[in-house]
Amino acid sequence: MHGPVPAIIKTFADSRPDLDLDLSYESTTVLREQLADARLDVALLYSAPKVGGFAHTTLCDEPFLTVINSDHRLASTDEISFGDLKDERLITIPREAAPENHDALVVACLQHGFSPNGLTAPGSYLSHVGLVSAGLGISFIPASIARLAISNISYKRLVDPEVRLESHVCWHSKRSSAMIEAFVNHCVAKITTQSIDHTRAIHSEVHEAPI
Repeated sequence: MHGPVPAIIKTFADSRPDLDLDLSYESTTVLREQLADARLDVALLYSAPKVGGFAHTTLCDEPFLTVINSDHRLASTDEISFGDLKDERLITIPREAAPENHDALVVACLQHGFSPNGLTAPGSYLSHVGLVSAGLGISFIPASIARLAISNISYKRLVDPEVRLESHVCWHSKRSSAMIEAFVNHCVAKITTQSIDHTRAIHSEVHEAPI
């Protein structure tokens, strides 16, 4: 968990001391399945469910950045184009971890005539930062992670094209409750009052995905 999420969870827990929170960190695909099976009440996802029965509110829209080892030849540039990465070893997330984000990055590479070549590494985006620090390649991270200062790492604006990702709070529309509504409202209130580098916070209406 990174960006504003830990602080949002803490302030919600502080406001409801009698509430037992059971947190789970899984891939987008697994979290969607757990929502559908009623194993989760609510999930924070990088992509909204596209099947019926789910409702979601968009919390944040931010760009992907390139994370690069400070010793790399591109580390002295202010921004990096996908075309600059054609012959580089790229560290990417598995598609099942976040399908829409994975596909958007692959499409951007294909627009410059190549497929990502390198290492597919499971785990969080933060684990990819560690791999980059060790010199294993170049990776892509949400801009909110770039607030973390890590030695031997540079974050660069990614252009041509810019690839953005949205964060959503999601729940099953037929299993809503006063507590879920309170958490959603809390997320929206907190995300719109926090300043996130390289991001813009947005508040959309709750809407249910079509069946």
